[in-house]
Amino acid sequence: MAAQRLVWIDRIRALGIIMVVTYHTEIALVSRGIDLIPGMWTWNAATSAMRMQIIIFVSGFLLERTLRKSWGVFLDNKLRTIAWPWFVWTSILAIFLVIGSWGFGGHTFGWQQVLDTYLSQYTYTWYLAYLFAFFVIARLLTPAIRAWSIPVLLVFAQWVGDYDGWHTRFPYMLALFFLGELVARHPRWWDVLQRSWVVALFVLVTVASLVAGPLGFKTWYTIWSVPGTVTFVALLVLLSDRITRPIGWLETIGREAIVFYASHLPFLKTASYLAVILGLGRWPATILILAAALGIPALLVKLRSRYRAVGWLYEWGPKSPAKPAVP
Repeated sequence: MAAQRLVWIDRIRALGIIMVVTYHTEIALVSRGIDLIPGMWTWNAATSAMRMQIIIFVSGFLLERTLRKSWGVFLDNKLRTIAWPWFVWTSILAIFLVIGSWGFGGHTFGWQQVLDTYLSQYTYTWYLAYLFAFFVIARLLTPAIRAWSIPVLLVFAQWVGDYDGWHTRFPYMLALFFLGELVARHPRWWDVLQRSWVVALFVLVTVASLVAGPLGFKTWYTIWSVPGTVTFVALLVLLSDRITRPIGWLETIGREAIVFYASHLPFLKTASYLAVILGLGRWPATILILAAALGIPALLVKLRSRYRAVGWLYEWGPKSPAKPAVP
C-alpha cells in the first residue's frame, strides 16, 4: 500500500473535487431557475458528508512529510502555494461577481460586498484559507497534542452546532486533518481491511452515511458522520489498490487539486450565466456547466506547464517551464 500511497490520495482527492463541482453545479442551476437533472439532488445529498471531508482527511496523510522541513522552508512553501492562490482566486471571484451583478444581479456589487468576499466564511476559497491555517497550527503542536485534540475538536464542533458556520466547520475539519495524520502514522491499522467481516462492516457504515443525507438527516460536520467518512476513504483505498492501471484524468485532478478547486467556481458561474442567455434546458445547461468547471481548469493545468504567467495564478514565483530538449 505504501507504494500506491500517492496514487490513491490523488484519486480520492479527485473524487472529492468532482463532488464539490457537482454540488456547486446544483446551486448554480437552482439560482438560475433551471431544473435539476434526475439524480443530481440525491447524489449531492448523499455525498454531503464526504465532499470536502475526504479531501481534508487525506491531506492529513501528507502532514508528517511536510513537517520535516525547516520553519523557513515550510512557511515559504505554504505561503506561495496555498495562501497566494487563495488571494488570487478570491480576487478573481470578486471581479466575476461584480461583472455578473451588472448583468444579472439587478444591483451594483459594491466595495463592501467585495470586502465580504475575502472575509466571508461562505466564499468557496475557504478551503485554501483553512488548509494554510491547518498546516501552521500543526507545526506549532506536538504529534501527541494533535492526536489528543481530535476528540476535543469534534465535541466542540458538535456543541457549537452552527451547521456551516466557521465555529463548527473549522474545528471539525481540523480534527479530520489531524485524524488523517494519525492514521498515516500507524500504517498497520490498514491491516484490518484484510478481514472480510471488517470490510463488510465498513461497507455497512459507508452506505448508512450515504443514505442519511437523502433521508433528511443532518450529515455536515457532525460527530456521527466521521465514521462514514473514514470507512468511505478506507474502502476507496482498498478499491484503488486493486486498480493497478493508471487512471490518468482522475489522477491529474487529484494531483492538481488546488488548481481544479481554486479555478472551478468562476468558470462554473460564467457558464451558468451563459446557459440562461442561451435559454438552455436542464441537460445541456448541466453539461455546459460541468464542462466549464472541469474542462477549463484542466486546460489551465496544461498551460501552467508551458507558460510561467499562468503558473502565477497558483504559486507565487513559479519556476519557468522546462524547455523541450533539442534533438
